[in-house]
Amino acid sequence: MSEDIFFQPNQFTPEDAEIKILDLNAELYPDHRRLDVKFRLSGFRKSMGTSITLIDQTGEEIASANIVNIFIPHNEITLHIPGSRAKPGVYTLVLSLFTLQEIESEQEPGKVGDIRTDPLDRKSISITLL
Repeated sequence: MSEDIFFQPNQFTPEDAEIKILDLNAELYPDHRRLDVKFRLSGFRKSMGTSITLIDQTGEEIASANIVNIFIPHNEITLHIPGSRAKPGVYTLVLSLFTLQEIESEQEPGKVGDIRTDPLDRKSISITLL
């Protein structure tokens, strides 16, 4: 019998359960050019995506990544910071969770016309680059 690694026998999460970001942290690698981002989500049953953005003191985006179809609550990703942008200072790391919703085309019924993102949760932390 095969075991489903994403479902534990004592786990029950309702389909419409609110999905939350429980934890977000990041550590700068010794080279100061990469950021190890780890985040933990509440239990969920529907697939979602996330947008991770590093923003400098002026509000400009320095690095970003998008992940679609997240299936597990514990996640980790490395953001690469361009050398020309890795200046000392305090930066903001923003994690946004969303679901993707297909919208039917008005011109061609039955076909996807557009995809909309529906926000679920958002969290930000400060990161100091040396």
